[in-house]
Amino acid sequence: IQKNKQQVENLNIESIKLQQEIQGKDTMNLEVLNQDIIKRQNQIQTAEIQIREIVKSLNTLEVKKQSSEQLKQKITKIDQCPTCLQQVSEDHKMLISSTEDEQIIYAEKDIKEKTSKKEALDQELQILKQGLERVKQKQSEFSLIQLKLRNIKEKQSLITTLGIEDQQLEKNIIEF
Repeated sequence: IQKNKQQVENLNIESIKLQQEIQGKDTMNLEVLNQDIIKRQNQIQTAEIQIREIVKSLNTLEVKKQSSEQLKQKITKIDQCPTCLQQVSEDHKMLISSTEDEQIIYAEKDIKEKTSKKEALDQELQILKQGLERVKQKQSEFSLIQLKLRNIKEKQSLITTLGIEDQQLEKNIIEF
């Protein structure tokens, strides 16, 4: 009986400690946290796809810009058309150069816009990843709280069992 009383006292102390540890802690629903994690992971995936598409588009624009710059340089240096061997006039050179200048300006404008959009998406992605880490941390804390609550229930169940055993032992002692 004395051993059971000591064990009950120890279990009560441990149970109180666990209750104090989880007191005031947020006990959100684990399903809500899991849904939030999935939602954030999908948002991250979408942002990463958008960033890849922008990078691909930026690369294409850079190639177009370089191509226009090369054509512009080549056309100013030639005097004869390589295909028909006719004389290339200065007006024709200026026309091609002007057209390529417009394409270069358009490409630079588009590159600037897409770079700005990519930077904004990079920042958004960073924020999303930080948010995901916070939610995963909450999920971990919640799992720990659930574990402690189960532990408290087990201890209380054991206390009840020991109390019943004590009553049985006392009843048996009285009968003898």
